[in-house]
Amino acid sequence: MEWVVGDIRDPDAGSRALVGIDAVVHLVALVGVGQSMYQIAEYTSVNNLGTAVLLQVLSTHPVECLVVASSMSIYGEGLYCYIEGRIVTAKDRTLEQLKMRDWEIRDARGRPLIPAPTREDKAPVLASVYALSKFDQERQCLMVGRAYGIPAVALRFFNTFGPNQSLSNPYTGVLSNFASRVLNGQSPLISKMVCRSGIL
Repeated sequence: MEWVVGDIRDPDAGSRALVGIDAVVHLVALVGVGQSMYQIAEYTSVNNLGTAVLLQVLSTHPVECLVVASSMSIYGEGLYCYIEGRIVTAKDRTLEQLKMRDWEIRDARGRPLIPAPTREDKAPVLASVYALSKFDQERQCLMVGRAYGIPAVALRFFNTFGPNQSLSNPYTGVLSNFASRVLNGQSPLISKMVCRSGIL
C-alpha cells in the first residue's frame, strides 16, 4: 500500500494517487452543518470543487468503480407522522418558533408530530451549505460516472464511527451516549415510534 498526501483540489496529486488504482472510495469532505454556514467558501471549495477536480482526473484515469460518501443531511428534517397516522414531510420551523426555543415539529393545529423513519427516496431538503455540498458531490459522481462508464454509487451515511474519532463531535453524540450506558451496565436506549398505522 502506498500513502499519497495531497489536496483533493490539486489535479497533480490526484493523478499521482490514481496510478494503478482499480477503484476510488471518495471520503473527502469538510463536515459539519453549523460550520458550513460561516465557512461557506471553504466548504464549497473542498467539497464541491475538490470533487470536480477528482472527477476531472478520473475522466482521463478511469477506474472500475467509484463510491462517494454522501450524508443524511440531504434529507433535511426527515419524515413525520400525524397523530392520525398519515406520514408527511415536515415544514421548516419558523424563526419565531426557534426564538421561543420551541424545537417541536407541529401540525397546522399546533400538535407535535411524531418522527418517522425516512425513506431513501425522500426528496432532498438542503438546509445548509454542507447538505448542498454533499448533494452536489453525489450528483457529480453519479453523473460523471454514467457519462464515462464508471459504475458509481453514493452512500448517504448517518452515524459512522472509527478509530481516533472525537466523541465530542455532534455527529458522534449518539455513539458516546450508547457507550456511556454500556460502560455503566445499562442497555442503549432506542425508542420506537408508534403511529395509528402501526409501529414505525
